[in-house]
Amino acid sequence: MTAHRPSNVDDPQNLMEILRFFHYSIDVLKKMIIFPIHPRTRILIDSNQDLSAMMNKSGLFAIPAVSFIEMIGLEKYSDMVITDSGGVQKEAYFMEKPCLIMLEETPWVELVKSGNARLVGNNFDLLCEGTKHFMENKVIGFPQIFGDGRSAEFICEQIIKTIKNDI
Repeated sequence: MTAHRPSNVDDPQNLMEILRFFHYSIDVLKKMIIFPIHPRTRILIDSNQDLSAMMNKSGLFAIPAVSFIEMIGLEKYSDMVITDSGGVQKEAYFMEKPCLIMLEETPWVELVKSGNARLVGNNFDLLCEGTKHFMENKVIGFPQIFGDGRSAEFICEQIIKTIKNDI
């Protein structure tokens, strides 16, 4: 789970809704949450006693922000990804993980149209519904809507063919 957008973390009430969802996921759904905390999010949590108190929860692993490689590893071994990051949404798709997008809209509408992601904003009820949906519907197809991952190889082959034809 990641959160860094102003719409989610600059307003303490919005961040409280997300943290309330963490508690629900841990207590009711029996899921652990790994939360690499973005610096802007850490500042708000540290400056608000109520938010800080919500972070003290068994099953919630709040860790410092991670590198790209570390994030890919977290995504690869997760059951689901919950994020407000545009890049992480797409990474979740490549890792074949369902994704809850904590935004009102996404530039990657094809992820939502494929049924592998849901727009939930920072709404507690939508976060809960989306999580239940993906837990109950584990068989999800991830069609190659972004290609087969071999574009660099294809381009190199085409360059080599062109060079050979010109010789």
